[in-house]
Amino acid sequence: MCEAVGKTIHRGGMDMKRSEWELGRASVIEKNWPAKCSQSFWYDRRVVVTGGAGFLGSFVVEKLRERGAKEVFVPHIEDYDLVQLENIRRMLDEAQPDVVIHLAAKVGGIGANRERPAEFFYDNPSALPSVAGQARWSPSVAGQA
Repeated sequence: MCEAVGKTIHRGGMDMKRSEWELGRASVIEKNWPAKCSQSFWYDRRVVVTGGAGFLGSFVVEKLRERGAKEVFVPHIEDYDLVQLENIRRMLDEAQPDVVIHLAAKVGGIGANRERPAEFFYDNPSALPSVAGQARWSPSVAGQA
């Protein structure tokens, strides 16, 4: 249930007023409930957005700030090589995030991909499990085991 909506419950992909659920009606209510839910979720959260300086990431960072994220930390490759575990751990220790959104990728255009295909092929998939794995064990990240 979204705290911002309060009277809405989520069952089987449908969001309904509690009384409608109890009566067995499957009508969707309040057209802007996703925005309200996302605003209440992000409010006062510390978020790391890897790749937050890139094309897609910059839009994500902007939306997180609009939705009330307490702090949005964007690590830069000059400071954190996300293929190296010690850099990932240091990033998580320094940022102390509640949530990690991993959008980082090594890019360089067609020419760079042709010149160094193995580098792009190795580095991009290598960073995902490393960042996700380290975030899972970080004490600050929400939902950690």
